[in-house]
Amino acid sequence: DPVMIGWVGPLSPPGGYAEGTNMKNAAVLAAEEINAAGGILARQVEIFYADTRGMPAEGRTGAERLITQNKVVAVFGEFHSPVALAEMEVYHKYGIPFMACDVWSDQITAKGYPEVFRNAPAVSLIDVTIGQWIAAAGFKNVAIIAEKDDVGLSARTLVQQELTKAGVKFTAVDAD
Repeated sequence: DPVMIGWVGPLSPPGGYAEGTNMKNAAVLAAEEINAAGGILARQVEIFYADTRGMPAEGRTGAERLITQNKVVAVFGEFHSPVALAEMEVYHKYGIPFMACDVWSDQITAKGYPEVFRNAPAVSLIDVTIGQWIAAAGFKNVAIIAEKDDVGLSARTLVQQELTKAGVKFTAVDAD
């Protein structure tokens, strides 16, 4: 029997479907390479895909389907942090490992779920460094435009804190 693995991510609007499509294409290529090399433990890999559309409810539904209908043993992917946060509750409930691939919310690993892993940096690491760089580069007046979601607002706050510490003037605008 093949090793059945799930992939989640946006493949259609309103989410970042271009990025999701690139992620899915990479998964297809990886499975082909793994299978050509003999598979995992001499078993072929079969990937089942769930289009989350960048929406948390779609992510939860896709996660449930991958686990209960497709019988996957692990899941990877996702491009939107709010969707990954919704999905990971399902993976935690069933004890299914989840590798979050391109999501930055600190909340993803802050929950401490033993099934949840990430291979992307957390927003706090990135945006503290950005704020420090802006200050070190000598900028005097900065405009910050932040997306109105958990990642965008967290990022804005972290950059603002670094700029305030350094005495750099800034204006912040939150956008949909």
